[in-house]
Amino acid sequence: MKRTFIITHDNYKGYLKKIPKHFKAKSAYQFPLLIPFYIPTISNTYMILTIDDYCFITKFDQIEFEETTDEDLSDLLPVWKSKKIKRTYIEVLILLQKETKDEPDHEEFNDYFGKTLYWLNHFLSTLLIKTKNLQIKHITHKHFPYGLIYEYFNPANWNDREKMVTILNTNTEDSEKVISVQEWNKLVNDSFNQNFSLFPFTLSEKLAFKSLYYFREGLFQDCIIFIQTSIESLVKIYFLNYAYENNIDDIKIERILSKYKNLIEHHAPKFLQGDWQIKEKNILLYTYWNTTYKLRNKIVHFGYIPNIHEANAAIRAGLDFKKFITKNVKTIGKINELINGYYTQENYCYASDRFYNDTTFANQVEMKNYLSIINSEISNTSANT
Repeated sequence: MKRTFIITHDNYKGYLKKIPKHFKAKSAYQFPLLIPFYIPTISNTYMILTIDDYCFITKFDQIEFEETTDEDLSDLLPVWKSKKIKRTYIEVLILLQKETKDEPDHEEFNDYFGKTLYWLNHFLSTLLIKTKNLQIKHITHKHFPYGLIYEYFNPANWNDREKMVTILNTNTEDSEKVISVQEWNKLVNDSFNQNFSLFPFTLSEKLAFKSLYYFREGLFQDCIIFIQTSIESLVKIYFLNYAYENNIDDIKIERILSKYKNLIEHHAPKFLQGDWQIKEKNILLYTYWNTTYKLRNKIVHFGYIPNIHEANAAIRAGLDFKKFITKNVKTIGKINELINGYYTQENYCYASDRFYNDTTFANQVEMKNYLSIINSEISNTSANT
């Protein structure tokens, strides 16, 4: 069945009755979202939310798919069969009190798309808590196809509509390069035969890669928490090696580890080269502290929700600082031997080589020409139908 918009001119007046009388809609964006999981709402239910100069009308519906594969696994997996899955379809109508423009504004649309996800996630969080349904997740722009077609119009004239496309994300995937036999053997050896003392480095890198994963998924609170945890664990690993070499008792170790700033400023010089006072001339430390660490505290203590630019800056500052720490470790027992056994070719932070910003919300200028081509094709198609 070919699906069209379910919020139409015919039923719009019914929704209009739920909107405050002082709100005068002069322009509108309309677009569909196919949620990557099932939301247990009744079909045709809707929400209306009016905030300042804009209003959201969000309508829910359910769609059933059949999950299949080209492979016949019936001989190997006797219980194999196609599976029917449900997904939730959401249609969004954003009403604005701003005068209708001659053509859609991509920057404006992306801003309101972000606000849509914010309020939708606010609803989903409440739904998760009340229903205890663990399938309900936080939604970001990364959960949708790279492009989203939307329509822009004046609610006074539903027939005169501009159809446009915006890029939500590139969803770039790493190339499917098969590793060599030599690489495979080294991976197996490093995984199972390495000195147990190297595992702390593995933990720090795993946390850093989790940060990159969450960034790509658009989960900006989580990515900042994980990059900070990666750095903090590494600093504490180096301190512990220093403490054990110098026979510092466990009670004093715990006391020092409990105060992170004190650990950095007063104890780091004992096991790291250089000046570790948090001041502007110590650029990497100062940038990390004020960009990554303080943002993590705002998230943890105040529930702050960072945007993509803040997350991007925090991860970059964190990765640069993480690499800097390891380069400046003093000779403490076998710590340098362990570092050289884990890191290779002076690559003191593997995650730093994999961090890139693949989210085009952050570089709309680069996508402008690409969008123009796609929108031109859409306009030509619309003119010929």
